[in-house]
Amino acid sequence: MISESIKQSLLKNELILFTSDYGKKGVAESWTVRLKKQIKQLDQFKEFTNVNIATGGDSLVVDVDLDCPEALVLADAFLNPTGMEFGRESTPRSHRLYKVIDLTKKHTRVYFDFKEKEKSMLVELRANKHYTMCGGQYDNGEKVVWSKYETPVEVNYDTLHKQLSKLAVACVVLRKAPTPGTKMRNEYWKLVIASLWYHKIKEEDCINIVEAVCNAHNDDTNEIYIRDEPTENMSEDRFMEVVLVHELVHFLQYFDGTWQEVECKQQLEMHAYEVQDAYVDLYGIDEQQKIDPLFAIISSMCPQHSPNMFNQQHLHGGD
Repeated sequence: MISESIKQSLLKNELILFTSDYGKKGVAESWTVRLKKQIKQLDQFKEFTNVNIATGGDSLVVDVDLDCPEALVLADAFLNPTGMEFGRESTPRSHRLYKVIDLTKKHTRVYFDFKEKEKSMLVELRANKHYTMCGGQYDNGEKVVWSKYETPVEVNYDTLHKQLSKLAVACVVLRKAPTPGTKMRNEYWKLVIASLWYHKIKEEDCINIVEAVCNAHNDDTNEIYIRDEPTENMSEDRFMEVVLVHELVHFLQYFDGTWQEVECKQQLEMHAYEVQDAYVDLYGIDEQQKIDPLFAIISSMCPQHSPNMFNQQHLHGGD
């Protein structure tokens, strides 16, 4: 059931709305049929039906669909804040609406996926001739919930497309990243940065991607992500426990305000490394679980103090 205030906001923003039955029946319907069920006033909202937004068209409103867990964690580092956000009960900010001021008919749908053993969707932009469900019930029983229902922020298409492109890259980098506090992380970031430069990604965009992934933390749910097996540079000996101790330091830094006092987020790592090493010593855990001292120094440097880390000539050996 959509609240009255949400209904009024949808109509006030002149979104193109239409109803469909619970589940996915609306997917098979033609646009002619869909628009015959258009909602233009409050009394046309019906109970036990889904409400959908026809994206694009005269409204110029598009839907950014965050399809993977990494995108939900990273989105705020790339996308402009907007006044309309909604999603499933389990992912209440997975859909974000924007008003694209220069939207044209050629702008329909753009998506970014990633193929491992199976292909998975990362992020999607729905514009002309597409729609998204914004009220009602999904076929698995989950309800639509709204996080914000004010006004979609205005943006131009190229800006939004670039933000989504960077977000998609960051999703893959985060998904494949070694666990924080492991020695492999140093080599991994060297390869990531070199790859970004090889593909001619601008320096400021490289820094945006790297910082977003390094600082990834789900502030809404306070979730800590730990891989289920150690990297090749760590042993099995209480692996998850050691990594959890490292990440709990960052959790406390966030809540005691330390993260606001440092010059850059990278500086937060040094204290986490110190606690990690002390924990290993205190409980007689395998020394392999300690962090490499040189790596600890490098990874806790601020980017503005170590520009060579992002220098193309340095990364490619001077060629």
